[in-house]
Amino acid sequence: MHNDKESIFNKSFKPFQQALLVLGIYLLLLGAVLVLKWIHWINFAALDYWKYATSIILFYIMLNCVFCFSAKEKLFYYRNSIFTYVGLILILCVVSQYLSGYSIFEAESYSWILTVFSIIYIALITMINLMRKIVEIAIKQDKKLTDEK
Repeated sequence: MHNDKESIFNKSFKPFQQALLVLGIYLLLLGAVLVLKWIHWINFAALDYWKYATSIILFYIMLNCVFCFSAKEKLFYYRNSIFTYVGLILILCVVSQYLSGYSIFEAESYSWILTVFSIIYIALITMINLMRKIVEIAIKQDKKLTDEK
């Protein structure tokens, strides 16, 4: 039996909470990598820090878009999502630059990857917002039709 209350779409996580979760995962991953590098179990290139940072940003985008559907206050959620996204990118870029020794513009194509991720993120939350509006309009129309009968 499926219970709608257990659905992930009924859960509500603020963008800041999502960013903290993502940063926690990143720090755990980074800690594991640094320990393995320190005991010489892995060979780790400097640009791999940028790879992990962009991967965790993509994870935040996916997580944030999933929880867009269950946001009660849409406008605040979207605003906070974008601000949190920018803050997350700034934090991860500073950490990656510090650990790798390469700025975002020196780190091969990672600046382009972040640009593409940002465009995709804006497009995704815009599409989700439009879908929600269309569903709300359809529900209103359905209620009007059922009330007329």
